[in-house]
Amino acid sequence: MKNFEQQVHDELYRLLLSQKHIDEHLPEAPDIEGHWERIGLSYLEDGVREFKEYPTASLGWMMYIGMAVAKLWDEDWALYGAIDDLYRHPRDKSGFDLMDEYIRGPILGLK
Repeated sequence: MKNFEQQVHDELYRLLLSQKHIDEHLPEAPDIEGHWERIGLSYLEDGVREFKEYPTASLGWMMYIGMAVAKLWDEDWALYGAIDDLYRHPRDKSGFDLMDEYIRGPILGLK
C-alpha cells in the first residue's frame, strides 16, 4: 500500500508541477500528517465502492478532503484538529455524492 501511495503521489506531483498548478517545494504540516491514516482508512469503504463506476469522482473527492483539511488547519486547527475523523465529518454533513458541494460551499466558501 505504501508503494502504491508513493507512486500516486509522485505521478500527481509531476502532473501538477508540469502544469504549474503547484510549486516545486511542497508545504509541510506535521500536525496534519497524523490525521491522514485515519482519513484514508475511513475513505476506503466509500472510495473503493464508487471507483468502478466513477473513478474520477472517487479520486477527486479525496482531493476535496485535502483542500478541506488545509482550510480547517488554516482556520482553527486547535478546534478542527480535535475532530476524530476528518473524512467522515464533511461526508456526514451531505453524503458522499454531495461532499464536493459541501466542501466547496460551507468549508471553502466558494460559489
